[in-house]
This record gives sequence, structure tokens and C-alpha cells, in this order.
Amino acid sequence: MTDPICRRIELADGGAITLHDWMADGTRDGRNLIRTDGSGNELWRAEPPFFGQQADHFTQLNPDPHQLRAYTFSCYEVAVDFETGKVTVITFTK
Repeated sequence: MTDPICRRIELADGGAITLHDWMADGTRDGRNLIRTDGSGNELWRAEPPFFGQQADHFTQLNPDPHQLRAYTFSCYEVAVDFETGKVTVITFTK
């Protein structure tokens, strides 16, 4: 993927979790948080919470020692499972 990168977290296994610009062509569906393996193969794309008629998207990452936290344009803080990319809403932040 050649879309602009907003943030990238390198993982111990050689892979990475990358937050791409949500306005880029390859991520307009809101799935702009992507995990790849050490060879660059895509393992998952996290699906943001969807509220109302419009898709949400990820705007920031905050890795802590226990989980990956991300924030969405619609003001939600979510936990993202490193292995599956499954998203769990933690709280509404606004």
C-alpha cells in the first residue's frame, strides 16, 4: 500500500501496525489501521465502529504495554486486539 502513513508501530516479530491517512484512496472505507507481518503481508484491517449513516475512521494510536488503543474521528477510544484486529469500544471521549 502506498497511501500516506500517519503513524507506524514496529512489532518485535518484524511486523508493524500502521495508521494510514483516512482520506487516502486505499482507506476511504475507514479501515485505515492495518497490521502486516515481517514480509509486508497484510494480516488484518481493523474495522472502526460505525455509527449512523457514515463510517468512522481511526485518527490516532496509543500503544500501552497491555493493549493497542486507538481513537476515532467520532470521538471513541477503542481497544484493538493485536492478533485479530477486532475492535472493542472502551469509551466515548467527547
